Amino acid sequence: MSRLGKTLIAPGVSGPISAVVELLSPASLKDCRTSREARERIGAHDVEFSYALLAGNSPNDYVRFPDDDSYIKGNIGDLATFVANAGVPQDALRYSVTVLHGGVEDAVAILHEAVGESDVTKTNLAELLRQDFTDKTIAQALGISATVMVNALVFQQRLAGPHDVRNVAQMQHDGDLTQAGLLLEWTRILEINYWSVFALAKAILREVRQPPLAQGLVDVIARTADKLAALGVAESHDLAGVVFQRFVTDRKYLATFYTRPESATLLAHLAVSPTGWGDRRRYRKFRMADYACGTGTLIHAAYDRIARLHEAAGGNPKREHAYMIGSAITAADIMPSAAHLTASMLSSMYPDETYSDTRVVIPAYGRGEDDQVSLGSLELLSPDARVASFFGITSPATKLEGTGERRTAFTLDMPPSAQDLVIMNPPFTRAMSDWIEGDEGTWKPFNALGNARDTQHLMRARERWLAQGTCYNGYQSMPSAFCAVADHMTSAGGVVALVLPLTCCQGVSWQKFRDMLNRKYRDVLVVGITQPKASDQAWSADTSMAEVLIVARKGRNGGDQSNGRGVFVSLYSRPTSPMEATETARAIQIAVSSPALRAVEDGPYGGTPVKIGQATVGEAVSAPLNASYQAVGIRDLALGQFAESLARGRLWFPRQPKEHACAIPVAPISTFARVGRSANNIANNNVAAFDKAQLAAVPSYPMLWSNRSRSQRTMVVEPDMDGRVRKGRERLARDIWETRSRSHVAAECAFSSQSLAVAFTEERVIGGRGWPNVQLDTPQLERAFTVWGNSTLGLMQYWYHSSRQQGSRGILPVRAIRTLPWLKVTELASDALDAAGAIFDDLKSQPLLRARDAYRDEVRQEIDRRLLRDVLLLSNGASEGLALLRRKWCSEPTVHGGRPPAL
Repeated sequence: MSRLGKTLIAPGVSGPISAVVELLSPASLKDCRTSREARERIGAHDVEFSYALLAGNSPNDYVRFPDDDSYIKGNIGDLATFVANAGVPQDALRYSVTVLHGGVEDAVAILHEAVGESDVTKTNLAELLRQDFTDKTIAQALGISATVMVNALVFQQRLAGPHDVRNVAQMQHDGDLTQAGLLLEWTRILEINYWSVFALAKAILREVRQPPLAQGLVDVIARTADKLAALGVAESHDLAGVVFQRFVTDRKYLATFYTRPESATLLAHLAVSPTGWGDRRRYRKFRMADYACGTGTLIHAAYDRIARLHEAAGGNPKREHAYMIGSAITAADIMPSAAHLTASMLSSMYPDETYSDTRVVIPAYGRGEDDQVSLGSLELLSPDARVASFFGITSPATKLEGTGERRTAFTLDMPPSAQDLVIMNPPFTRAMSDWIEGDEGTWKPFNALGNARDTQHLMRARERWLAQGTCYNGYQSMPSAFCAVADHMTSAGGVVALVLPLTCCQGVSWQKFRDMLNRKYRDVLVVGITQPKASDQAWSADTSMAEVLIVARKGRNGGDQSNGRGVFVSLYSRPTSPMEATETARAIQIAVSSPALRAVEDGPYGGTPVKIGQATVGEAVSAPLNASYQAVGIRDLALGQFAESLARGRLWFPRQPKEHACAIPVAPISTFARVGRSANNIANNNVAAFDKAQLAAVPSYPMLWSNRSRSQRTMVVEPDMDGRVRKGRERLARDIWETRSRSHVAAECAFSSQSLAVAFTEERVIGGRGWPNVQLDTPQLERAFTVWGNSTLGLMQYWYHSSRQQGSRGILPVRAIRTLPWLKVTELASDALDAAGAIFDDLKSQPLLRARDAYRDEVRQEIDRRLLRDVLLLSNGASEGLALLRRKWCSEPTVHGGRPPAL
């Protein structure tokens, strides 16, 4: 601690110490008589160290990790990884992002003036970047240009040591910090190597034709690069990428969300086994790929992981760098600037090591010279992708090499089942027509890089053809297609490591993807985050929906290799740094490999703690790989275990012995009730049966269409729309009218604002977008169905089995409502049905508080008490168990939405 704030002076290094590692060595090392004996004992990895990080400016101003005065425990390799991560000053890294952003913004202003004064500059830059320069996109496109140039100058600073290359200060001293001087210096660098880093930057700088603007641009990027170098973190593997993604023009179409460095580190450490890396042949044979690489965060994290493991095991990854870049690492992206930054980051691992070839490519995307369309990396699903060019003989792609750029119909052999690791954050764009004014008739996944409308329709058709027979789903479109690519390219025994929306675990449209994992993969690991806001449950930087990390190992015989189970981890929060991510990954692996790992079938005891030091950072639980993965993203896994037991027809409350659990009739809704049509069939698109109209005094086709949280507080609600039958849709309208009902299940339930999971109308009406129909044979059954749905038990069933990718909102489309486990009211005795009817009649007009307030809602608690006592015929002890469960449920982040109960 006393070292904090003191100045370190060493060859090539000087400055204040801002981080120290507190280390406890085992007493057994004192028994070693020689250093050789100590090294041998330590090298055998059976010696456990204890350590912690102190980061700050002085002994009186620091932060400790872990923050509870406990220690992290690990062997020498774990300690080495910890020290390497601890050496990155986080405050300086955050400030450097601010510096880079400011420099890019200043450069954008200059470039904007340059393209405004020269149509030639504008045209040439648009062609270089393969992007249009419209009024809506020009600022972002110029942001890409500025970032690429700053990145090149930052890289030049690093090359000044190992090569005869001048840094910024030297160029300024020589009077060469000009457009001509910088172009000349970058030409010299290109003669050495590093085409992927400098070629695009040089081409962009060369296009600025006005001398005063060119000089101003050079001054801005030089000043920015110099500031970053002074901060000591200019070599950070993901610095440029943080800002770069803020400017990606086509992000709203391609949804290429930037993966946070800490997320990439966590995923890479979970995906790569830490043992067996001392063998040079194994290291060189390891193949990894990212077919939607973006700025290269994920593929770089994976490369960094295996390089550190190889080095820790006695290898020399620096010596293997050229081979790995040219033969072992594949990265692809349709954006030239993204591919350049990916190659730049891979190069930055060992910047003084040159190479001649890479597998960093820019695949063709759109209509080619032969009038055929190409879909970038999705072309890997083509049957002849191995023998022909990856990208099509007559539609040239671009490959970035160390000494040049080849845009040709080159052959790049990419055989299926060849990768030991496929790591990706796929573009998340669903298949839908665009609704933006002026863009009607375009397809969102393909409305990029200037593709015309007819081209987009051809691309949509080709996507379906390429992905047939895979886990592809037409609604999820691009993300599911990239999952199919990952599966197609992963070898037997290889690993897929994916960043995906949480809906992939719970959504009906992702069922084929889950079926693929359940059938062909083993050691399935799903990691989510338990936070109230969806943006805080995301692993990407620029998305507002919950995401998960999925890691799975492919069966060695190509199929039916699953052990039928997976492990679901719920972290309390996202790691805040790569160092914390590294330790979190190790903590997860320790929990997962524990013989004491809890199972979801164990009963309501909670999951196995995931611990860093003595601090619990999450829970883990083993569960069957069923139709959906509901156990992910739950902070208190005792709730998941209770819900799983309830879905099997057994009420087993926390703190209750197993022998006191009781059986109740539970079954999927579709087995005892008829679920109505989706809103798209009713009145939600141009092929539906009805037009919605204002509710008439005597409506012809009354509807309960919208979920209105402020007015729908009692179990009985009123219809809010009238239907007008469209000409030519009379038969469909008649069929839909036959599905009308009194009970309606919410298609979405925001637990933090809505009161009802089931609504009841006094007359049978058509459901709608917010309230699909659930039709039973008698009003008595429908009343019992409604009472259960608005009890705490019914709310919990809805919450657990819904898709929770939008924070405290559960989503259940019609197909999911059909499979929702529910109290089978048709099996209740007549006395029990009468009791349920009495509960409904007595409380149907009493306002219910929001679902998240169930712990203090007297009406809801009265429903619960009478349901247990009069309908299910349970003792008073059950009410006590339900009261505890109610408090637990209301404390879940995805229920309270950021306002935890005051218990």
